[in-house]
Amino acid sequence: MEAFFSQIINGIKLGGIYSVAVLGYNMLLITTGIFHIGYASLLVLSMYSIWLAMQLAADSLVWGLSASIFSGIAISAILVPLFLPFIKRKSELESTLVSLAIGYIAVEIMSHWFNGGQPVALSSKLMLSDLSISFGLANIRGGELVGLIGSIVIVIAFFNFLNKTKYGRILRAMAQDSNIARMLGISVPKTAFLSFALGGLLAGLAAILLSTSIGSATATLGDSLMIECLAIIFLAGVGNLKGGVICAIILGIIESLSMGYLPGDWTNAIAFTVVVLILLFKPQGLFGAQT
Repeated sequence: MEAFFSQIINGIKLGGIYSVAVLGYNMLLITTGIFHIGYASLLVLSMYSIWLAMQLAADSLVWGLSASIFSGIAISAILVPLFLPFIKRKSELESTLVSLAIGYIAVEIMSHWFNGGQPVALSSKLMLSDLSISFGLANIRGGELVGLIGSIVIVIAFFNFLNKTKYGRILRAMAQDSNIARMLGISVPKTAFLSFALGGLLAGLAAILLSTSIGSATATLGDSLMIECLAIIFLAGVGNLKGGVICAIILGIIESLSMGYLPGDWTNAIAFTVVVLILLFKPQGLFGAQT
């Protein structure tokens, strides 16, 4: 029984990180109409930024964490002019293909420009390995605890931003009816910039949480993360923010149990098996699509 609860705790830790990444995906989708397939690869690029900054700044945590947030926001902001024509024309298919291309470009950059194409080992300072909390067989390292608490704080702060601030109301207006929002004077370019900047911030924060939990990064990590996020998005219902957070925790627990009790790596297969079964009976996902 202790082993079972250990896997549950591990699943919650994993699901918390997924939830932050899924918020970025869904937020961009409902406010701009873009299914940003390459988002996960840009998130991993922020992890590489942490590694590079700490290499150049004598293992400084401040520089590493700042580099992740700055790179996430800056890269997303740079992409706004590229996506803006598609947002105005509501060209979902073309924007998705462009996003996919950006993801591949990010993978190639990480494969050729960082560490000779080899995986990067992030500083042990990020993982806080000297600190740990034990619950029976479950052991949570300091970095994993930071990832768990950090994901909870980020999710709460994100929903408070959406519900209690002027800019959050602007994003919600665009998500509910973009045509009426434009008639009321809401600027599409400014809203797109805000959406991408916020998505970049979430990517940078998720990169920090992932770094503290796993302590390394590879160029292809974004592909695996993208698959998990897509599974969660369709399981919850496309564009459903709160449902995405809940399903991220559910899928994290399912994956943790599969890794603990099944031989080999069945995580992706099980994730999409669950999604297929749910969609057979609820095509709009567990909580209903929001787009």
